[in-house]
Amino acid sequence: MVAPFLGQPKTPPSPLSTVPFRRDPGFIDRGTVLDQMQEKCSRPASIIALVGLSSVEKSQLFIQYCYRVRDQSPPETWVFWIHTSNTACFKQSYREIADRAKIRNRKSPKINIFEPFYDWLQDEEKRKQIIVFDNLNDGSFLHEAPHTGQDQLESQISRKPLMEYLPPTPHSFYYHDNEGPRHAGKNTEDQNIINVEPRDDSQALKLLRTKLGPVVDSGDIRELVIELDLIPLAIV
Repeated sequence: MVAPFLGQPKTPPSPLSTVPFRRDPGFIDRGTVLDQMQEKCSRPASIIALVGLSSVEKSQLFIQYCYRVRDQSPPETWVFWIHTSNTACFKQSYREIADRAKIRNRKSPKINIFEPFYDWLQDEEKRKQIIVFDNLNDGSFLHEAPHTGQDQLESQISRKPLMEYLPPTPHSFYYHDNEGPRHAGKNTEDQNIINVEPRDDSQALKLLRTKLGPVVDSGDIRELVIELDLIPLAIV
């Protein structure tokens, strides 16, 4: 009898989404950014970046886009949400995804979690994958080998920079957000950087009306929107 691989699932799971946020029913479509994301993702192994101030809804755009993808192509597309504020969050997201997707060998003590995930992404039999790197304001840690501290075993098996664990497969697409193009350029080609600006007057007014409900004095609401510099997160 052959022993099963550690972590090998009895039944492979169906494609799923790990987006940790609910869809916002009051989201007001900007009309262009989501379409740009979809158009730029038409090329295999695309890496797309949204750049802009921290308060211009970049994460909200990612959330809406992920739900749109699942709406349009269920259940063929895997959608993974990875927290990238630091190496620890990045690694924890990988572990959670490996458990949800039941990736083979994920529990082996002799393999760091990035190795089985990398192999799984390269499996040509897998369907399309959308991978979102949320809060990637710097991303320099992606170009370094994982910091292992006192764990001697892990230090022996974690040699490659994290960026090398993201294979350019024809069925994988990567998205991330930054506060400026200087950082985004480290991980993304210039033509795949999308600038997200504050909403225009009409969009901002519509957004605030959606959140507040019926408003009698349109003049007051317009003054409030202008006072908030048309910044979406300040408005809501």
